[in-house]
Amino acid sequence: MAIQQGSNVTVTHQIVINEQVAFEANDIVNVESISPNPQSPQHKYTVFSTRLNQRFSLSDSDVREVQVSTPPVAPPYPVVRSPKPKSGKTAGDHWRDLPTVGKVLLIVGLIVVLAVIVGVAVSGVKDETTKTETPAVEEPAATPSETPAPTPAPTPAPAPVNSPKMSMAEFNAIQSGMTYEQVVQIVGGPGEKMSESGSPGDQYYTVMYMWEGEGGMGANANCMFQGGALMNKAQFGLE
Repeated sequence: MAIQQGSNVTVTHQIVINEQVAFEANDIVNVESISPNPQSPQHKYTVFSTRLNQRFSLSDSDVREVQVSTPPVAPPYPVVRSPKPKSGKTAGDHWRDLPTVGKVLLIVGLIVVLAVIVGVAVSGVKDETTKTETPAVEEPAATPSETPAPTPAPTPAPAPVNSPKMSMAEFNAIQSGMTYEQVVQIVGGPGEKMSESGSPGDQYYTVMYMWEGEGGMGANANCMFQGGALMNKAQFGLE
């Protein structure tokens, strides 16, 4: 996939301009625009150097796309097969193996059990019939005057949840000089730290954050902070 405007790229080697280090190897920078340099057409990617605080044009040999690692795919679960039933005699085989006397005794026993069950059921029905009595009619109790129930207050609708992705309206609301916390409050979620230089608390401590954007595939926005304040922002494909 070719490098596009708004893409984040990795610097392949140290780049020194006018005896000053503009970029170190593996620095991650944002391609603000793509336009060939008239004097050197291969230098077409315009990027910002936080070390020199200037923009420079780099070539394909200077940068490469940021590699996104793909998580390993878990192997499928093994298929558990149910064990086959062991071969053996069926109920019909056992019945055929019984002698004639055993078959007769078994049938007589079943008949006796059924007769006992039927006798118990009939006796229970008779007892319930003889015990049936006319229930006494109770006088209705005097009901006190009913107090109308209070009308419940309407439940307020839940507040809309702000998506952590950045929209074009949120991008336009972000202004230079804002802190990272103010930008997070506007967007609704934190950004992903892409690069940094210096140490936190230093005057020239510079850090770049990226947010996924609402829009087409690959939509994103980048904000660069220096000394705790927004210095530069860029977006690609936001809606």
